[in-house]
Amino acid sequence: MGQLQQGHLYLLITEVCIANITSYTNSFIFKFFILIIYNKNNYMGFDFYSLLKDNDKLKDMPTVQIKKRTSDKSVTYNKQRNRLDNIAGNVYNDETYWRLILWANENYFMEFDIPDNAVIRVPYPLQDVLNEVQTKIVSDRDRG
Repeated sequence: MGQLQQGHLYLLITEVCIANITSYTNSFIFKFFILIIYNKNNYMGFDFYSLLKDNDKLKDMPTVQIKKRTSDKSVTYNKQRNRLDNIAGNVYNDETYWRLILWANENYFMEFDIPDNAVIRVPYPLQDVLNEVQTKIVSDRDRG
């Protein structure tokens, strides 16, 4: 047996979880776990956690607030029709940037907190937002 590469390890974890989850295949937790595995292997648009590495330690993700821009977009949220990852995919062409939308809407801690028909802010343009977030995360990391 050869050396286990990172992608293979995630695949192995996925297979173990699938084997252990029999009656929960339609559950949110199962879908969320598979989404994490899929994104880790294929589409990590920007690895925010790489900014938190400090030698062999990983610091906690700080609270990130994204400033308002006149170029921001607005979306009326509907739990039956859209999710933050879908909105990110439509606006940024990358579903993994959903957390930027959540961070821009500081009234909500999780997507499940967003009520139907709430107007949510989608920070835009993407590169400006990424630069802002990266600067804030690195600044917080270097402070503490």
